[in-house]
Amino acid sequence: MNNKFVLPQGIKIGHANDAYTGATVILADGAVGGVSVRGGAPGTRETDMLRADKSQGFVDAVVLSGGSAYGLEASCGVVEYLREQNIGFAAGDKVVPLVAQAILFDLNTPNEYHYPDKKMGYAAAKNATADGIKFGAVGAGVGATVGKILGFPCASKSGIGGATIFA
Repeated sequence: MNNKFVLPQGIKIGHANDAYTGATVILADGAVGGVSVRGGAPGTRETDMLRADKSQGFVDAVVLSGGSAYGLEASCGVVEYLREQNIGFAAGDKVVPLVAQAILFDLNTPNEYHYPDKKMGYAAAKNATADGIKFGAVGAGVGATVGKILGFPCASKSGIGGATIFA
């Protein structure tokens, strides 16, 4: 059985994190996407680009990060990285990278704030590769937990995973 995670052609994934939180970037190479925003308090950026009724229907990157609303800053670093690579929507003599993002709540440290920032988002994009993709407590999965509805004492450690389907 082959347990190697195989990405579709042109897709790369990168992670960056500290001991508390992180960001995961999927460089999408203009892939067509879709979106279904769920949860009691979703935090997103530019996910409407992925709705079927929008003119673009594709993105250059998707960012997943911790940090709750503070973590939305991570996508600014990804936009900067893509601009430097001249990847994005051509707008005259400018390029506008199309980056969608979703965040998770991982503000788990008492009396401190740890969240992904622009620098961490940039690093995750720069680290993107198609080989040796890691899952679990890495990138956006570092501080991820599940089962918080009854409070942090009832939560369980989680992480980040992936799946692909080839038709």
